[in-house]
Amino acid sequence: MVKSKMNSTMFLRLYQESDFIFLQNWISDPELLFQFAGSDWSFPLQFEEIKKYQQANRNKQFYMLCNENEKPIACGELILGDAASPRLGRLLVGGAENRGK
Repeated sequence: MVKSKMNSTMFLRLYQESDFIFLQNWISDPELLFQFAGSDWSFPLQFEEIKKYQQANRNKQFYMLCNENEKPIACGELILGDAASPRLGRLLVGGAENRGK
């Protein structure tokens, strides 16, 4: 868990299939999807696309950043290469109300 500047607690957890609805709601247009995923997925985002991507890319894992109420506010992808050097792949801060803070 991490305390933010605003004195609220946030934490990371593994992405679950039930989190897809958040991604679907956050990605409101093709341009935002392209910024998040490049040309890997098409708009509107489909559950099966995410599932196939995860199955084909076992070295890449999605995580959800949650607020103190356990509500997801962002989604990030970690690329697991060497044990000592994971890299950040994709990052999407959830709804527009959470961006730019």
